[in-house]
Amino acid sequence: MFSAILTCLILPLLAQETTENSTVAGSAKEVQCDAGSLENYDMPGHIAAVFIVLLVSAVGTIGSLFLSRFKSNFILFTIIPLVKMFGIGVVAATVWIHLLPDAFEIFSNPCLKGEWTKYGTAYVGLFALTASFLVQLIEFFSASVHGHGHLTAAPGDSYESIHTDQALATDAVVSETCKDIESLDEKQKKLETYVLEAGIIFHSFIIGMALGVSTEDFLVLLIAVSIHQAFEGMALGVLLGEIKTQFLNKFYLALLFPLTTPIGMVVGILAKDSLNSNSQFSILFEGIMISLSAGILMYNVYAELIVREINHNKNFLKCSRKFQLVSFFFMYVGAAGMAVLAIWA
Repeated sequence: MFSAILTCLILPLLAQETTENSTVAGSAKEVQCDAGSLENYDMPGHIAAVFIVLLVSAVGTIGSLFLSRFKSNFILFTIIPLVKMFGIGVVAATVWIHLLPDAFEIFSNPCLKGEWTKYGTAYVGLFALTASFLVQLIEFFSASVHGHGHLTAAPGDSYESIHTDQALATDAVVSETCKDIESLDEKQKKLETYVLEAGIIFHSFIIGMALGVSTEDFLVLLIAVSIHQAFEGMALGVLLGEIKTQFLNKFYLALLFPLTTPIGMVVGILAKDSLNSNSQFSILFEGIMISLSAGILMYNVYAELIVREINHNKNFLKCSRKFQLVSFFFMYVGAAGMAVLAIWA
């Protein structure tokens, strides 16, 4: 859905992009802000890449989703938790090593003009912070609607009296309250997973557009992007598998991610002749979208995944020290893998 909306918004704007050569005067030299040459553009290779990325992303996402269907204790209590830890490392490294450096580089582009240059790279923090605050507000109001705010204060009531009344009410209906908390946790977990997927989809679409118009080192970039998508797909598939809903719903959600990057690639391929990556629109669109994705994923990985799945997870805290160390090792391996991929993409 996100990809379709973005595509409808972008294509009309891309048609207005000019490919005329332009220059921005610098203090020491002139910076070329033209669209660049497409002489070495490999159309058959780019078309094949659409299906390669689609296949790899689908295998990573849907393959890990199907793990949740197995009833084996070894898979449920060993393989899935370790894959999840690997995925947490992937998402964390994606934010710090892929998204944030890219966003800072984009907002440092000398072809950026006007008022945007005054605030410069601080826009990365501004948009990321805004996205994280919005996610927090969405989750807060969702929690309020689905379980909080049953007791309201009358004029003159103190916080202590309200808190005491709530404690007495809780003691009286402890079993029902526990059910409410469990239901709320499940709804929160669903929302957190949806938000995570939204953040991943946003930056996957940008990655697809960049790959769709790339000419230099295309093969190397394709390999790096494919591995990147496979890793993120594994993380997303495991988390989707844990939410309580019909499997068909999980499957539909899992399909969104594999489709996003190929759709972005198709947009890039169609717009390659009119898209100037150094134009004001292209710089701002890419920079803002990547910054928003960074904010969403950073909030998600630290405020939710690490806190909920590790630090405050009673089951994980009760695991043997050996399993905990192995789990952390998998998380660090996931992060290291994404760090190495940053050499090429």
